[in-house]
Amino acid sequence: MQFSVLCLKIKFVGKDKYMDGENSVLNQDYRILIVDDNEINIKILFKILTNEGFYVEAAEDGDEAVRKFSKSSEGYYSLIIMDVRMPVLDGIEATEKIRSIKRRDAEKIPIIAYTANCEDDEIECAKQAGMNDYIIKPVSPECLKKIVNKWIYDR
Repeated sequence: MQFSVLCLKIKFVGKDKYMDGENSVLNQDYRILIVDDNEINIKILFKILTNEGFYVEAAEDGDEAVRKFSKSSEGYYSLIIMDVRMPVLDGIEATEKIRSIKRRDAEKIPIIAYTANCEDDEIECAKQAGMNDYIIKPVSPECLKKIVNKWIYDR
């Protein structure tokens, strides 16, 4: 599965602004990594986030996400949205591996669990692995914007 990176030339309006639908701040200074083995889920998130002006990259499993993060320069990614259940390397294990990388951004980057399972034990397991928050599938654009605002702009 191949995904391209959409790069937009957009004027930066300011960090104190938020995504809010029609009046969105289009900010090319933030790069989000989507990690999911389901191409449809990636396309949905990709569409919502690129419409808000973010650079978006995708990985189809946790192993690819760890490789991409490890090979990137420090601070390259602003946020990771990570599916919890994937083949090869699941989101919990991938988060633990990213958190163990000896770089400052590995400790601090917001990693958001993306899961269809809203059971307390899975959410707690995600938090224990180092995930900062969670989104339940299927995600609404409003919910996604709220989480992105919280972890990119409000920190």
